[in-house]
Amino acid sequence: MHATYNNPNFEIPYSLTNTLFNLTPGAIYYVRAYAKNSSGEVWGNEVSFTMLPMLWDVIDTGLNNVLNKVHFDNANEGWICGSQGLILKTTNGGTTWRALISGTSSWLIDMHWIDAENAWIIGCSNDIVLKTVNGGISWQQVNLGFTPANGLRAIYFEDITTGYIMTNYGAVYKTNDAGISWRQIRSIGEYTFQDIWSSGDTIILAGQGLLRSTDGGLTWQSQLNTNDDYNSIRVQSPNTMWICGGGDNGYGKMYKSENLGANWVLLPGNISKRLNDIGFAPIANKIWTVGDYGAIYYSGNEGNDWNINYNQLSSTMFKSIFAIDDQKVWIVGDSGTILKLK
Repeated sequence: MHATYNNPNFEIPYSLTNTLFNLTPGAIYYVRAYAKNSSGEVWGNEVSFTMLPMLWDVIDTGLNNVLNKVHFDNANEGWICGSQGLILKTTNGGTTWRALISGTSSWLIDMHWIDAENAWIIGCSNDIVLKTVNGGISWQQVNLGFTPANGLRAIYFEDITTGYIMTNYGAVYKTNDAGISWRQIRSIGEYTFQDIWSSGDTIILAGQGLLRSTDGGLTWQSQLNTNDDYNSIRVQSPNTMWICGGGDNGYGKMYKSENLGANWVLLPGNISKRLNDIGFAPIANKIWTVGDYGAIYYSGNEGNDWNINYNQLSSTMFKSIFAIDDQKVWIVGDSGTILKLK
């Protein structure tokens, strides 16, 4: 709130700024500012404003785990993985969730669903790898046959047989036989990485900058600024992909490529918080991105403009978002937080 006053009792005009807290979403507020000294008091004009509505329902899980990844196969069935070996499943569109038996207490950091029956989850503590072939009813621990360098961080499968595992410092392992055997295609490097994506011979690592290979991992080209951190790679269409993260100033950054990562364009928008994930609503061209300290941003024009989605969880770190369509969107984060679009 900002006001400027002109009054003969004061030598010069002056400004007053104040912040209002704990306001109710959707409510209309009427305010007037005033100043007072030994000469009397003066009032500013009455102003009114309407708070943005709460667009998200908070699902009470009763949990305090960090929830790292969410995925829905259809409008009803979804899964979440998180800390302390937690795997959750819903069959009613995220209204309620039940815990599945994971057989581990590892920090489950990443999850990739190939189809409705086949999925992989990795844990960054104890280098745990889990696999399901029955839609998450049961999970089996996979013996990789090697000791990963510097801890597991991300997993991605192109199809049922071809997949990749990446460690914190960008060591990459590949399987061509559904995880029965793995071979290393990249050693650890200087920078840390958060996500991996592949299509044929094209492989992209996101973290401190980007690395891209077009020959199956034989050679790698550095992209973007290594002072920036990129946390998520998402593909919107066969050639269009996005990455999100944050700059060295702590502000969020979003890049888009329309040629599978050969070139990247920084998207406009004043995003004040570091971003962790991106969700697309198919067909509707609606995009959400989530991040630190309650950050939820929405775009309806391919990322050219971003609007804040108001919520009251300003201290929550949102980790992952998934959209079935523009009406069915879910977000997860720390402290057992699950949000569902109203």
